[in-house]
Amino acid sequence: PLRSGQGHGVVGAGMTSGAPQWGTAPAQEPASGEEGFQAGQQYRSLFTEHPQPMWVCDQASLRLLAVNQAMAQHYGYREDELLGMDMRQLWPAAQRELADSAMGMCRDPRAAQTLATAATTWRHAHSGGRPMDMEVFVGLTEFDGRPAWQILAHDITERCRVEAELARLSRAQRMRNACSETLLRAGTEADLLHAVCAVAVQIGGYRMGWVGLAHDDEHKRIEPVAHAGGAGDYLARLHLSWSPGEKGGQGPAGICVRSSRTVVIRDLRSSPVFANVVEHMASLGFHAAVYLPLRGAQRSLGLLCLYAPEVLELGAQETQLLEAMAADLAFGMENLRARAEQQRLQAAMVKVATAVSAGTGEDFFERLAQHMAEALSAQVACVVRLQPPVDGQQLRAETLSHISDGVVQPRHEYALQGTPSALLLEQARLVIEDRVTESFPHDAALAQCQVRSYVGRQLADNGGTPIGMILVMFREPLQRIQLIDTALQIFAARAAAELQRQADDMRIRHQASLLNKASDAIIVRDLEHRITFWNEGAERLYGWGRAEALGRNAANLLYQDQQPFHEASALVLRNGEWNGELLQYARDGRKIEVEGRWTLVRNDQGETESILAINSNIGQRKASEREIQRLAFFDALTGLPNRAQFMQRISHALALAERQRQGGAL
Repeated sequence: PLRSGQGHGVVGAGMTSGAPQWGTAPAQEPASGEEGFQAGQQYRSLFTEHPQPMWVCDQASLRLLAVNQAMAQHYGYREDELLGMDMRQLWPAAQRELADSAMGMCRDPRAAQTLATAATTWRHAHSGGRPMDMEVFVGLTEFDGRPAWQILAHDITERCRVEAELARLSRAQRMRNACSETLLRAGTEADLLHAVCAVAVQIGGYRMGWVGLAHDDEHKRIEPVAHAGGAGDYLARLHLSWSPGEKGGQGPAGICVRSSRTVVIRDLRSSPVFANVVEHMASLGFHAAVYLPLRGAQRSLGLLCLYAPEVLELGAQETQLLEAMAADLAFGMENLRARAEQQRLQAAMVKVATAVSAGTGEDFFERLAQHMAEALSAQVACVVRLQPPVDGQQLRAETLSHISDGVVQPRHEYALQGTPSALLLEQARLVIEDRVTESFPHDAALAQCQVRSYVGRQLADNGGTPIGMILVMFREPLQRIQLIDTALQIFAARAAAELQRQADDMRIRHQASLLNKASDAIIVRDLEHRITFWNEGAERLYGWGRAEALGRNAANLLYQDQQPFHEASALVLRNGEWNGELLQYARDGRKIEVEGRWTLVRNDQGETESILAINSNIGQRKASEREIQRLAFFDALTGLPNRAQFMQRISHALALAERQRQGGAL
């Protein structure tokens, strides 16, 4: 380039009237005469024919004073259009402030010296609007005796494009690496999504990044769930869908999710989708957008959207890196979901274990339904018992527990006809994945709860006869079917066992009420002789109340001499039964003569379990027998032994004498 003090210009060169007089500062004696004229001609020829754009600019007004042919051709103007033009017009209209900054540097002597010896880059624009990156050298000179700048420029647009693409590739690679590190550290899906959006802004240089999840609901919504940069209220106003028939489903976000392909809008101003909001987008610093699909193994999970602060020129490699980052993110989401699902499964199994071991009684089913709703994330959970059939009436059922949105509902009865429960009378399980209300339009309870899916299981007794149902309902299409069905099977087994136990208890209580009406004492004791059953007949006979007798040792409670009791117990264990007479004692110390009929009781596996004793009070009978015997040997009036008693005693004495004689003979 022509620089001040290097002798490239000519001072005072002879030119025609009105011709520019320009040259360098007088570092030597000015040339004279013919030499000066020839030097000026030579310089003008060099300036005009130089292959790189060159021009001279007035320092004060910034008007172009001279231009060469290369500049006119490169910038797309005629020479006469350039002469007199304000040099700031070479910058794009939106970047004129950069021109003022650049010219300000030229006015600074120290900066100007730097510009003369080192290249700087200016962003200019072709007459057609195409941006050009120009590497320029600026030198000080004079034009018609006025201070001026002489400028040599070189178009480095392609070099800048390549450098920018390499920088973007490097940035995209660093962004992907940071995303991969985030995948290793993130504990939850929400943490992962927010962290990746932050990486896109902080490392990727994007103005905003957000993630939208694709829902499989009625309107197929795309819900923004995480973002970084930009303004959060912008996302709050978005109403997106991935259904082509829904409002908001024809935009780039919907197309991206629906087609699972990347959508790039390099300049939002040229996109008709953003025609109504382009000014608002520009005010937020959004000038381009990239929509990256998050593809799962089975379905589209959603999308990652990146807003760029400048018009984008994405190359194939950069696009591949962004798509690889989105694929990594989708993989991480599915891994975290699988981990969360495993944790939910473990938690569900804990709740199942808690529920099935939650004791017995009336509140058992309520706790069971609560655990069931929590474990399976169900909005509605019920345990239902069938009512005994009544002639001429529809079969009905009663809710033993009913949980809706975590709230316990009152028990109620309902007719089974027209409900999903009716199908469970004939089949062990029922799964309706979606639109359950359409399948059972006359079930008012389904419509009231606004549920969409249903899972139920039959509860049967030991003989396989249906005695109830257990069911859960959801307000969204059914997911995790295998988990729900398996867990519900466990709940159903426990609920059926409890219903069976309650039925057995009721039957036993009925039988016990019959036993209580018996006059005999009926006692059941285990093999350690602890009393486990004590009827009202035993209370009347012995004077011990039921609560006082249960758990006590029968031998200690009823006997003073326990030897006969243990001998009889041993015979029962050996022979399975025993009949005989025993002497027992009441609470008040009275002697009680009883006739016992004891039986060994075995469980379903044939193992010895307890001893059933039916003890009858024979005190009156024994007293009558003794009275008859007394009357047989003693006179009723005198009380003296009668002839029968005398003969019995003679026989006894003779027998004794005979034994003594025989003993003496020996």
